[in-house]
Amino acid sequence: MAGFTFPDDLIAMQAEADAAHQDLLDLYDKLPHRPMPLPEPYTDYQGNQHEASPGWSEEDQAAVDALWARWRDATGRIMTHDYWATVSGNVPAARMALKRAHGQTAEGAQQPS
Repeated sequence: MAGFTFPDDLIAMQAEADAAHQDLLDLYDKLPHRPMPLPEPYTDYQGNQHEASPGWSEEDQAAVDALWARWRDATGRIMTHDYWATVSGNVPAARMALKRAHGQTAEGAQQPS
């Protein structure tokens, strides 16, 4: 099956979406494990023990919301890019190939499908 050649702006959008997602994951690692305060330790449905949680501050929640908005904006621009109308055949395969096209330019963005 033929490869895909992506425009530079689409590759940049995917990089932006991936960066926003990674920033969100990094922030989650730094925040208390529960957004709402939980004053006592508890055991979840899988039997894992968790310490009490102070919850997230308003600033923490605002940071999470901002990163989610950034990620949604980037992925929305990717999904509605004009490029997808030019793809003949397997569009889902092209979308998956875009996720692997980091650091490449339109001249070198050939991806096997």
